[in-house]
Amino acid sequence: MSNRDDEIRERIMGEEAFDAPPADETKAALVRRFRSARKKLLVQMTIWVLVGLAILMWGGYILGHVSGTRAMLAALFVMLVGFETTVLIKLWYWTVDSKAAVVEQIQRLGLRMGGGKGPDAEGMGEGSSVYDGISMKWLRRAAMAAILVPALVLGALVLGPLFGPAGAVTYRSECHAVLDTGGTASVTGRMAFTYCGVTPLTTVRVPTGVRLQDAVWTDAAGRALPNTQKEEAGGWVSQVQLSQPVFREEATDLRVTWTIPQAAREQGGVWTFAGDPAWRKGLWPQLPLTLNAYLGGVGPSSQGVSTVTLPARADIASPQQWMSWHDYDGRYTAMFQDLQRTQGAVNLRYRLLEGGAP
Repeated sequence: MSNRDDEIRERIMGEEAFDAPPADETKAALVRRFRSARKKLLVQMTIWVLVGLAILMWGGYILGHVSGTRAMLAALFVMLVGFETTVLIKLWYWTVDSKAAVVEQIQRLGLRMGGGKGPDAEGMGEGSSVYDGISMKWLRRAAMAAILVPALVLGALVLGPLFGPAGAVTYRSECHAVLDTGGTASVTGRMAFTYCGVTPLTTVRVPTGVRLQDAVWTDAAGRALPNTQKEEAGGWVSQVQLSQPVFREEATDLRVTWTIPQAAREQGGVWTFAGDPAWRKGLWPQLPLTLNAYLGGVGPSSQGVSTVTLPARADIASPQQWMSWHDYDGRYTAMFQDLQRTQGAVNLRYRLLEGGAP
Protein backbone atom coordinates (compact mmCIF):
# COMPACT_ATOMS: atom_id res chain seq x y z
CA MET A 1 0.00 0.00 0.00
CA SER A 2 2.81 2.37 0.90
CA ASN A 3 4.58 1.60 -2.38
CA ARG A 4 1.48 2.66 -4.28
CA ASP A 5 1.30 5.89 -2.30
CA ASP A 6 4.93 6.62 -2.99
CA GLU A 7 4.39 6.05 -6.69
CA ILE A 8 1.45 8.49 -6.75
CA ARG A 9 3.45 11.06 -4.78
CA GLU A 10 6.36 10.76 -7.19
CA ARG A 11 4.07 11.28 -10.17
CA ILE A 12 2.49 14.36 -8.57
CA MET A 13 5.75 15.93 -7.44
CA GLY A 14 7.75 14.88 -10.45
CA GLU A 15 8.83 17.63 -12.81
CA GLU A 16 7.79 15.66 -15.89
CA ALA A 17 4.14 16.12 -14.93
CA PHE A 18 4.47 19.89 -15.21
CA ASP A 19 6.91 20.21 -18.03
CA ALA A 20 4.94 18.26 -20.59
CA PRO A 21 4.00 20.75 -23.33
CA PRO A 22 0.87 18.88 -24.40
CA ALA A 23 -0.59 19.16 -20.89
CA ASP A 24 0.21 22.89 -20.69
CA GLU A 25 -1.34 23.51 -24.06
CA THR A 26 -4.45 21.61 -23.06
CA LYS A 27 -4.82 23.57 -19.82
CA ALA A 28 -4.30 26.90 -21.61
CA ALA A 29 -6.98 25.92 -24.10
CA LEU A 30 -9.31 25.06 -21.23
CA VAL A 31 -8.68 28.45 -19.64
CA ARG A 32 -9.52 30.20 -22.90
CA ARG A 33 -12.59 28.05 -23.37
CA PHE A 34 -13.93 28.72 -19.88
CA ARG A 35 -13.23 32.42 -20.22
CA SER A 36 -15.13 32.54 -23.53
CA ALA A 37 -17.91 30.47 -22.02
CA ARG A 38 -18.26 32.95 -19.13
CA LYS A 39 -18.47 35.86 -21.55
CA LYS A 40 -21.08 34.05 -23.62
CA LEU A 41 -22.97 33.27 -20.43
CA LEU A 42 -22.99 36.96 -19.50
CA VAL A 43 -24.44 37.90 -22.89
CA GLN A 44 -27.12 35.21 -22.58
CA MET A 45 -28.01 36.42 -19.08
CA THR A 46 -28.39 40.00 -20.38
CA ILE A 47 -30.72 38.91 -23.17
CA TRP A 48 -32.94 36.85 -20.88
CA VAL A 49 -33.08 39.61 -18.26
CA LEU A 50 -34.25 42.00 -20.98
CA VAL A 51 -36.92 39.46 -21.91
CA GLY A 52 -38.07 39.36 -18.29
CA LEU A 53 -38.14 43.17 -18.16
CA ALA A 54 -40.21 43.23 -21.34
CA ILE A 55 -42.75 40.89 -19.74
CA LEU A 56 -42.78 43.05 -16.62
CA MET A 57 -43.35 46.24 -18.63
CA TRP A 58 -46.08 44.57 -20.67
CA GLY A 59 -47.95 43.64 -17.52
CA GLY A 60 -47.51 47.17 -16.16
CA TYR A 61 -48.85 48.65 -19.39
CA ILE A 62 -51.93 46.44 -19.21
CA LEU A 63 -52.45 47.29 -15.53
CA GLY A 64 -52.43 51.00 -16.32
CA HIS A 65 -55.06 50.70 -19.05
CA VAL A 66 -57.68 48.39 -17.55
CA SER A 67 -60.23 48.89 -14.80
CA GLY A 68 -61.83 45.46 -14.26
CA THR A 69 -60.75 43.39 -11.29
CA ARG A 70 -60.02 40.25 -13.32
CA ALA A 71 -58.02 42.17 -15.89
CA MET A 72 -56.00 43.91 -13.19
CA LEU A 73 -55.25 40.58 -11.48
CA ALA A 74 -54.16 39.10 -14.80
CA ALA A 75 -51.89 42.09 -15.41
CA LEU A 76 -50.38 41.71 -11.94
CA PHE A 77 -49.75 38.02 -12.67
CA VAL A 78 -47.93 38.95 -15.89
CA MET A 79 -45.83 41.48 -13.97
CA LEU A 80 -45.02 38.81 -11.37
CA VAL A 81 -43.92 36.40 -14.11
CA GLY A 82 -41.62 39.04 -15.58
CA PHE A 83 -40.17 39.92 -12.19
CA GLU A 84 -39.55 36.30 -11.23
CA THR A 85 -37.98 35.67 -14.63
CA THR A 86 -35.37 38.36 -14.09
CA VAL A 87 -34.64 37.14 -10.56
CA LEU A 88 -34.29 33.47 -11.53
CA ILE A 89 -32.14 34.28 -14.56
CA LYS A 90 -29.73 36.30 -12.41
CA LEU A 91 -29.56 33.50 -9.80
CA TRP A 92 -28.90 30.98 -12.54
CA TYR A 93 -26.13 33.17 -13.96
CA TRP A 94 -24.44 33.68 -10.60
CA THR A 95 -24.48 29.93 -9.94
CA VAL A 96 -23.15 28.78 -13.31
CA ASP A 97 -20.62 31.62 -13.60
CA SER A 98 -19.25 30.87 -10.15
CA LYS A 99 -18.67 27.23 -11.07
CA ALA A 100 -17.01 28.19 -14.36
CA ALA A 101 -14.81 30.73 -12.56
CA VAL A 102 -13.66 28.08 -10.07
CA VAL A 103 -12.75 25.61 -12.84
CA GLU A 104 -10.95 28.36 -14.74
CA GLN A 105 -8.91 29.30 -11.68
CA ILE A 106 -8.00 25.63 -11.09
CA GLN A 107 -6.69 25.31 -14.65
CA ARG A 108 -4.82 28.61 -14.31
CA LEU A 109 -3.23 27.39 -11.07
CA GLY A 110 -2.15 24.19 -12.80
CA LEU A 111 -0.38 26.19 -15.49
CA ARG A 112 1.42 28.35 -12.94
CA MET A 113 2.51 25.31 -10.91
CA GLY A 114 3.87 23.76 -14.08
CA GLY A 115 6.24 26.68 -14.52
CA GLY A 116 4.65 27.77 -17.77
CA LYS A 117 3.39 31.26 -18.50
CA GLY A 118 -0.16 31.43 -17.20
CA PRO A 119 -2.87 33.42 -18.96
CA ASP A 120 -3.55 36.96 -17.90
CA ALA A 121 -6.83 38.27 -16.61
CA GLU A 122 -8.38 38.33 -20.08
CA GLY A 123 -7.41 34.92 -21.42
CA MET A 124 -4.37 33.52 -23.17
CA GLY A 125 -3.48 34.00 -26.78
CA GLU A 126 -5.83 33.99 -29.74
CA GLY A 127 -8.98 31.94 -29.61
CA SER A 128 -11.69 30.95 -31.98
CA SER A 129 -14.54 32.56 -30.01
CA VAL A 130 -15.88 36.01 -30.91
CA TYR A 131 -15.68 36.93 -27.21
CA ASP A 132 -11.91 36.38 -26.89
CA GLY A 133 -11.07 39.91 -27.96
CA ILE A 134 -13.52 41.54 -25.53
CA SER A 135 -12.49 42.53 -22.03
CA MET A 136 -14.55 40.84 -19.32
CA LYS A 137 -14.60 44.08 -17.33
CA TRP A 138 -16.03 46.13 -20.18
CA LEU A 139 -18.43 43.36 -21.12
CA ARG A 140 -19.87 43.48 -17.60
CA ARG A 141 -20.27 47.25 -17.82
CA ALA A 142 -21.95 46.98 -21.20
CA ALA A 143 -24.34 44.33 -19.84
CA MET A 144 -25.22 46.54 -16.87
CA ALA A 145 -25.90 49.50 -19.15
CA ALA A 146 -27.94 47.33 -21.52
CA ILE A 147 -30.19 46.37 -18.60
CA LEU A 148 -30.43 49.62 -16.63
CA VAL A 149 -31.00 52.06 -19.48
CA PRO A 150 -34.02 50.25 -21.02
CA ALA A 151 -35.39 49.54 -17.55
CA LEU A 152 -35.31 53.22 -16.57
CA VAL A 153 -36.60 54.55 -19.88
CA LEU A 154 -39.35 51.98 -20.36
CA GLY A 155 -40.25 52.16 -16.67
CA ALA A 156 -40.90 55.90 -16.96
CA LEU A 157 -42.84 55.59 -20.21
CA VAL A 158 -44.74 52.33 -19.87
CA LEU A 159 -45.44 52.39 -16.13
CA GLY A 160 -46.50 56.03 -16.23
CA PRO A 161 -50.23 55.18 -16.33
CA LEU A 162 -49.87 53.51 -12.92
CA PHE A 163 -49.25 56.97 -11.47
CA GLY A 164 -51.67 58.84 -13.69
CA PRO A 165 -55.29 58.49 -14.76
CA ALA A 166 -56.29 55.44 -16.76
CA GLY A 167 -58.73 57.47 -18.83
CA ALA A 168 -59.97 61.00 -19.29
CA VAL A 169 -60.20 62.78 -15.94
CA THR A 170 -62.14 66.01 -15.56
CA TYR A 171 -61.31 68.54 -12.88
CA ARG A 172 -64.09 71.02 -12.26
CA SER A 173 -64.28 74.11 -10.09
CA GLU A 174 -67.34 76.26 -9.47
CA CYS A 175 -67.44 79.41 -7.38
CA HIS A 176 -70.72 81.32 -7.00
CA ALA A 177 -70.62 84.73 -5.31
CA VAL A 178 -73.70 86.64 -4.17
CA LEU A 179 -73.23 90.34 -3.46
CA ASP A 180 -75.16 92.43 -0.95
CA THR A 181 -75.71 96.17 -1.18
CA GLY A 182 -72.60 96.87 0.92
CA GLY A 183 -70.19 95.07 -1.46
CA THR A 184 -69.70 91.95 0.69
CA ALA A 185 -69.87 88.63 -1.19
CA SER A 186 -71.00 85.28 0.16
CA VAL A 187 -69.30 82.61 -1.91
CA THR A 188 -70.20 78.96 -2.36
CA GLY A 189 -67.49 76.88 -4.02
CA ARG A 190 -67.47 73.38 -5.39
CA MET A 191 -64.42 71.29 -6.30
CA ALA A 192 -64.93 67.98 -8.09
CA PHE A 193 -62.11 65.77 -9.32
CA THR A 194 -61.08 62.17 -9.89
CA TYR A 195 -58.11 61.07 -7.84
CA CYS A 196 -55.38 59.54 -10.02
CA GLY A 197 -52.66 58.84 -7.47
CA VAL A 198 -51.31 55.59 -6.08
CA THR A 199 -51.47 55.93 -2.31
CA PRO A 200 -54.86 56.51 -0.61
CA LEU A 201 -55.74 60.19 -0.33
CA THR A 202 -56.77 61.41 3.13
CA THR A 203 -55.95 65.12 2.94
CA VAL A 204 -56.46 67.56 0.08
CA ARG A 205 -54.30 70.64 -0.41
CA VAL A 206 -56.11 73.53 -2.07
CA PRO A 207 -54.14 76.68 -2.94
CA THR A 208 -56.51 79.61 -2.38
CA GLY A 209 -54.06 82.51 -2.65
CA VAL A 210 -55.80 84.29 0.21
CA ARG A 211 -57.15 83.34 3.60
CA LEU A 212 -60.79 82.31 3.29
CA GLN A 213 -62.84 84.12 5.88
CA ASP A 214 -65.42 82.03 7.76
CA ALA A 215 -64.58 79.00 5.58
CA VAL A 216 -66.68 75.86 6.08
CA TRP A 217 -65.77 72.73 4.09
CA THR A 218 -68.23 69.88 3.55
CA ASP A 219 -68.35 66.74 1.44
CA ALA A 220 -71.06 65.79 -1.04
CA ALA A 221 -73.15 64.32 1.79
CA GLY A 222 -73.04 67.59 3.74
CA ARG A 223 -70.66 66.35 6.44
CA ALA A 224 -68.39 69.07 7.83
CA LEU A 225 -64.69 68.44 7.20
CA PRO A 226 -61.85 69.58 9.47
CA ASN A 227 -59.60 72.06 7.72
CA THR A 228 -56.70 74.34 8.42
CA GLN A 229 -55.27 77.30 6.56
CA LYS A 230 -51.64 78.30 6.45
CA GLU A 231 -49.59 80.81 4.52
CA GLU A 232 -46.80 79.47 2.35
CA ALA A 233 -44.36 80.98 -0.12
CA GLY A 234 -46.92 80.93 -2.94
CA GLY A 235 -49.85 82.17 -0.86
CA TRP A 236 -52.46 80.70 1.43
CA VAL A 237 -53.23 76.99 1.28
CA SER A 238 -56.19 75.13 2.77
CA GLN A 239 -55.65 71.61 4.13
CA VAL A 240 -58.93 69.67 4.09
CA GLN A 241 -59.22 66.38 5.99
CA LEU A 242 -61.47 63.94 4.12
CA SER A 243 -64.14 61.95 5.95
CA GLN A 244 -62.78 58.70 4.46
CA PRO A 245 -59.77 57.74 2.32
CA VAL A 246 -60.08 58.15 -1.42
CA PHE A 247 -58.46 55.57 -3.68
CA ARG A 248 -57.30 55.66 -7.26
CA GLU A 249 -59.98 56.43 -9.88
CA GLU A 250 -62.48 57.51 -7.21
CA ALA A 251 -64.42 60.74 -7.68
CA THR A 252 -64.37 63.37 -4.95
CA ASP A 253 -66.78 66.26 -4.55
CA LEU A 254 -66.08 68.95 -1.95
CA ARG A 255 -68.00 72.13 -1.09
CA VAL A 256 -66.90 75.25 0.74
CA THR A 257 -68.50 78.52 1.77
CA TRP A 258 -66.66 81.69 2.70
CA THR A 259 -67.10 85.47 2.83
CA ILE A 260 -65.26 88.15 0.85
CA PRO A 261 -65.42 91.50 2.66
CA GLN A 262 -65.40 94.46 0.28
CA ALA A 263 -65.53 92.24 -2.77
CA ALA A 264 -66.97 95.26 -4.58
CA ARG A 265 -65.88 98.86 -3.96
CA GLU A 266 -67.84 102.01 -4.75
CA GLN A 267 -66.38 105.08 -6.42
CA GLY A 268 -68.49 107.88 -7.84
CA GLY A 269 -71.65 105.85 -7.62
CA VAL A 270 -70.15 102.96 -9.60
CA TRP A 271 -69.34 99.70 -7.89
CA THR A 272 -66.47 97.54 -9.18
CA PHE A 273 -66.40 93.86 -8.38
CA ALA A 274 -63.03 92.11 -8.24
CA GLY A 275 -63.60 89.14 -5.93
CA ASP A 276 -60.55 87.35 -4.51
CA PRO A 277 -57.96 84.92 -5.96
CA ALA A 278 -59.96 81.88 -4.86
CA TRP A 279 -63.06 83.09 -6.70
CA ARG A 280 -61.16 84.28 -9.78
CA LYS A 281 -58.90 81.27 -10.33
CA GLY A 282 -61.15 78.60 -8.85
CA LEU A 283 -60.42 75.80 -6.40
CA TRP A 284 -57.95 73.25 -7.76
CA PRO A 285 -56.47 70.41 -5.70
CA GLN A 286 -52.78 69.63 -5.43
CA LEU A 287 -52.72 65.84 -5.64
CA PRO A 288 -49.65 63.76 -4.73
CA LEU A 289 -47.93 61.09 -6.83
CA THR A 290 -49.44 62.03 -10.18
CA LEU A 291 -47.78 62.40 -13.54
CA ASN A 292 -50.44 64.71 -14.98
CA ALA A 293 -49.02 67.76 -16.71
CA TYR A 294 -50.51 70.45 -14.54
CA LEU A 295 -50.31 74.10 -15.48
CA GLY A 296 -50.63 76.17 -12.36
CA GLY A 297 -52.23 73.22 -10.56
CA VAL A 298 -54.88 72.78 -13.26
CA GLY A 299 -55.04 69.73 -15.48
CA PRO A 300 -55.59 69.97 -19.25
CA SER A 301 -59.13 68.57 -18.92
CA SER A 302 -60.15 71.09 -16.26
CA GLN A 303 -63.13 73.39 -16.43
CA GLY A 304 -63.61 76.36 -14.19
CA VAL A 305 -66.78 78.41 -13.77
CA SER A 306 -67.20 81.46 -11.57
CA THR A 307 -70.43 83.44 -11.25
CA VAL A 308 -71.43 86.58 -9.39
CA THR A 309 -74.95 87.66 -8.56
CA LEU A 310 -75.44 91.41 -8.10
CA PRO A 311 -77.59 92.96 -5.39
CA ALA A 312 -81.25 93.50 -6.04
CA ARG A 313 -82.06 96.58 -8.17
CA ALA A 314 -78.54 96.82 -9.61
CA ASP A 315 -77.75 97.81 -13.19
CA ILE A 316 -74.67 96.86 -15.21
CA ALA A 317 -72.35 99.77 -15.96
CA SER A 318 -69.67 97.94 -17.99
CA PRO A 319 -69.82 96.27 -21.41
CA GLN A 320 -71.12 92.73 -21.41
CA GLN A 321 -68.16 90.45 -22.16
CA TRP A 322 -69.58 87.38 -20.50
CA MET A 323 -72.64 85.18 -20.34
CA SER A 324 -75.33 86.74 -18.18
CA TRP A 325 -78.95 86.28 -17.15
CA HIS A 326 -81.47 87.33 -14.50
CA ASP A 327 -82.52 84.96 -11.74
CA TYR A 328 -86.07 84.39 -10.57
CA ASP A 329 -85.82 87.47 -8.29
CA GLY A 330 -84.70 89.62 -11.19
CA ARG A 331 -81.12 89.88 -9.92
CA TYR A 332 -78.41 90.10 -12.54
CA THR A 333 -75.94 87.16 -12.67
CA ALA A 334 -72.74 87.06 -14.71
CA MET A 335 -70.74 83.92 -15.46
CA PHE A 336 -67.02 83.75 -16.22
CA GLN A 337 -65.47 80.57 -17.60
CA ASP A 338 -61.85 79.45 -17.16
CA LEU A 339 -60.66 82.63 -15.52
CA GLN A 340 -57.32 80.98 -14.72
CA ARG A 341 -56.55 80.97 -18.46
CA THR A 342 -57.11 84.71 -18.72
CA GLN A 343 -55.05 85.47 -15.58
CA GLY A 344 -58.16 86.22 -13.56
CA ALA A 345 -59.21 89.33 -15.48
CA VAL A 346 -62.60 90.60 -14.26
CA ASN A 347 -64.21 93.84 -15.45
CA LEU A 348 -67.61 94.00 -13.83
CA ARG A 349 -69.04 97.38 -12.82
CA TYR A 350 -72.58 98.14 -11.73
CA ARG A 351 -74.77 100.84 -10.19
CA LEU A 352 -77.35 100.53 -7.48
CA LEU A 353 -80.68 101.93 -8.61
CA GLU A 354 -82.99 103.92 -6.41
CA GLY A 355 -84.16 101.78 -3.57
CA GLY A 356 -81.19 99.44 -3.92
CA ALA A 357 -78.52 101.65 -2.27
CA PRO A 358 -77.52 100.76 1.25
